[in-house]
Amino acid sequence: MTTATRHTAVLQPQVSATVRFVTAAGVCAVLAFAWTVAEQASHEAVQTATVAFSNGPVHASQVVVAGRRVASARRT
Repeated sequence: MTTATRHTAVLQPQVSATVRFVTAAGVCAVLAFAWTVAEQASHEAVQTATVAFSNGPVHASQVVVAGRRVASARRT
């Protein structure tokens, strides 16, 4: 048996190219959506941290005052 007479089995893909493409596009879409959500959450966190650091004690006193109003409203 020579190399020329050997038949090599050509493996057929188990899933069509269309299904593979659609699956790849779906995975890319999910990753892009997750990336966008994470980017927005990160941006919001930076803005919240910036406001918290720039306001300092004024922000804390407003929280305390609001807490006292809620507490006084519950007593009545």
